[in-house]
Amino acid sequence: MDELINIMHDEINYRDFTFRPFSLLNDAEAEAVWRMRNHPDITCWMVNSEPIPLAQHLLFIKNQQNQTKNFNFLAQFNKFPVGVISLHDVDFINQSARVGIYKNPENLTHITGADLLDGLCDIAFNHAQLHTLKLEVIASNIRAIKLYHKVGFQEEGLSREILKRGNQFLDMIQMGIIDREWKKYELE
Repeated sequence: MDELINIMHDEINYRDFTFRPFSLLNDAEAEAVWRMRNHPDITCWMVNSEPIPLAQHLLFIKNQQNQTKNFNFLAQFNKFPVGVISLHDVDFINQSARVGIYKNPENLTHITGADLLDGLCDIAFNHAQLHTLKLEVIASNIRAIKLYHKVGFQEEGLSREILKRGNQFLDMIQMGIIDREWKKYELE
């Protein structure tokens, strides 16, 4: 298990992407992640939709080197930050994890969410040797749901009115994929 944890703290290359673990980020990369995470186009779909102060974010980044169950990666294409992918609550014994993903809203490249999700699945299934991935998505986030279906995730459940935004309660859809269901896609 220690070997798998060490792998998750190493830079991983997949196709034309470099996935840099947060534990290896320099200050400029850490701030790029912070800007992405706090962008209104990203925060509106997060469970915690409040902006994160820079000092709190930098402390989070610093603590990544001690992580054994949560692994976050800055996705880079030609050294440009194109998004973030995450494996949370990794259980190496039962070979499962929860996933998170967001694309850089200022990304002007041809990189899509499917490209990032494909890289995340490669890391999860081929490097971390996981078997099952789970996620939750706000039910009104149709674009993300279509993306997850495209890569092979299946709907597994619904939590009704579980998330409060202002005066409104939102549903969350649970989705999952098993390693044998993962479909690889070519970069467009």
